Amino acid sequence: MDRSCSNECEHCFVEALPKNKTPLNVLKTMSWEDFNTMADAFFTMDSRLGLKGDIRRWPVIPFFDSDSMEIILSDKTGKEYDMVDIADIFKTKMGAQTVFDTSGWNPKSEKMQKRAEKYVSEMLEGFENNSPKFSNIHLSLNPFHKMYSKSIELMEKDPAEAKRLRSLYVERMANVFYTFTPLFERKELTFLNRAVDDKLDCNANYKVKAHRQLISEIRESLENRYRISGMEEDEISKNLALFDMRANNIQPDRLKVVGRMKNLFPEDAKERHAIRIMNPISEELSLMRTTLAASMINAV
Repeated sequence: MDRSCSNECEHCFVEALPKNKTPLNVLKTMSWEDFNTMADAFFTMDSRLGLKGDIRRWPVIPFFDSDSMEIILSDKTGKEYDMVDIADIFKTKMGAQTVFDTSGWNPKSEKMQKRAEKYVSEMLEGFENNSPKFSNIHLSLNPFHKMYSKSIELMEKDPAEAKRLRSLYVERMANVFYTFTPLFERKELTFLNRAVDDKLDCNANYKVKAHRQLISEIRESLENRYRISGMEEDEISKNLALFDMRANNIQPDRLKVVGRMKNLFPEDAKERHAIRIMNPISEELSLMRTTLAASMINAV
């Protein structure tokens, strides 16, 4: 739907790149008109095959190498449509909910901040009205973002710049969690909380122990945001407890040394094959294929 990602995370198994680094021969996005045509075709196929909406019970993942905060489609007039618009089409034309996944955005960007706040408001409204467009909301919490990895790279060469970049990343992530705080009580909200197992052979700053320290700094910044906003003490305590519940659950077993993450390990490191991942995209496609095949057999 929309390809490219500005985050350039070191653990990205598809090695996603920003638009300006994506090869010219790669289609980077589809038009709003083409997206609607695709959705209409899906509805028609579903009807003609007699699937009776079976495949629609699986949520749609409208990204592969992109961040939901950056996905924007444009029509022929140049009008832009965001993830709320996209999720609305999936819901109305395909009867399917959408997965939302982000590694954050620049908190100094007024445009992106307003977009994030709009998404949170729309998500809350959908849940409250029992008509959610989004089935899962994923917030990535990890030490692999390009800004943080650059700070690791500069720790010895330029400690001052390394400290500055680390601080920027901490503030960036604190802003993400502050913005999504209204959704902290929703079971649909998940932290994709990843770091390398402490026993494995790579830079210690990517490992669980160091990640816990990073999370502690993010938490402190988040708490400061709450206090500056004038939030009541009991509300602060509740929200921090909800943050801790998710942030304390680091999952090194959800990583695999593939894609760009291979660069963090020596060429001959056994760890390149040691970490197992449950790939949600592959699982989703597998389930959809099985459902489709079974439905087609039943329709014959």
